[in-house]
Amino acid sequence: MNASNRLNILEENQIDELYGHPQLSLEERQQYFSLSEEEHLEKDQFKLISGKILFILQLGYFKCRSLFFSLDKDLSSKDILYIIETFYPDFKIEDLRVSDRIRLFQQKIIADMFGYKILKTPGRKLFDKKAAYLAKIHSNPAYLFNELKNYLDNEKIFFLQKMIIYTILL
Repeated sequence: MNASNRLNILEENQIDELYGHPQLSLEERQQYFSLSEEEHLEKDQFKLISGKILFILQLGYFKCRSLFFSLDKDLSSKDILYIIETFYPDFKIEDLRVSDRIRLFQQKIIADMFGYKILKTPGRKLFDKKAAYLAKIHSNPAYLFNELKNYLDNEKIFFLQKMIIYTILL
């Protein structure tokens, strides 16, 4: 089935509101990018300033949306600059480079800090069973979407949320 034949449950703005890249105000930056003592300790395990900056960025976005986002310097430039000005004023944004290995390792640390799980194959089977059960009792796609999203939120599972929207329900 191609994308044009898929059922649209959410409007583009609703998808963006739930899963889009955060657009933070100054007050939100101050809130989400402030660090507790534990968060400082986790950040400081990374040797390079680039790794520390990305950790703060990912942590802040996770606090805001309980999701991870790819590093996009254009979309994140105001947030990155805020972090640099606050924590590392001598650092240049052009020098920001972090490997995928470090980025993924940071995501695991952050998920663990907040008690979230990454959906793996056994969990995916349970999720599929839940989806099949819900489809039997209710045929409304919006209901299915909301129930599956609530299930992921309640179980603190973050990895599959975007995939559900784009591959299962749209």
